[in-house]
Amino acid sequence: ELVSMGHRNPAGIFYDKENKALYSTEHGPQGGDEVNLNLNPNSSETIENFGWAISSGGEHYGWPDLNEGIKKIYDFAPLNKSHSDFGFIEPLQNYTPSIAISEIIKENNFLKFDNKDVLFVASMGNDIEEGDNSLHILILEENKVEKKYILPIGERVRDLVYISKNNLILLFLESSGSIGVLNLIE
Repeated sequence: ELVSMGHRNPAGIFYDKENKALYSTEHGPQGGDEVNLNLNPNSSETIENFGWAISSGGEHYGWPDLNEGIKKIYDFAPLNKSHSDFGFIEPLQNYTPSIAISEIIKENNFLKFDNKDVLFVASMGNDIEEGDNSLHILILEENKVEKKYILPIGERVRDLVYISKNNLILLFLESSGSIGVLNLIE
């Protein structure tokens, strides 16, 4: 069953059973990594379209050198910066430049923000100044990003797992082949 379309290169997915919502991350081209929210994954009546390859925060590789080959690609896939102006779902969060986005989890018990939804987004990449090698924390208010925090890790963060019994997040750190523990000190 098809639940959504218009994705470029999905990297992480999290199903929120309580709200019947699907959060996903995907790699953009040159820029334009996205965090997306599908509010209707259980409805076969509405197949949400997230816009690839008509809309993206990024550019095709080779840009800004608009040689004939790149111009042909833009004719076919223009990568408009707006999604909604073209009938697509806007991302919750766009990362340009790319952060080499990876795993996503939603966990409201690890950090408590007045009953708001909290997303943890892992990043890989190689430029910590751009938010790569970090954990991105997105605080949502009515399905929109209200606040953003970046926790530099200094390693490529591939996967995240929340352990409710111990209220901690495990991180698979790809650069060193390690498992890290994110724990709150009270």
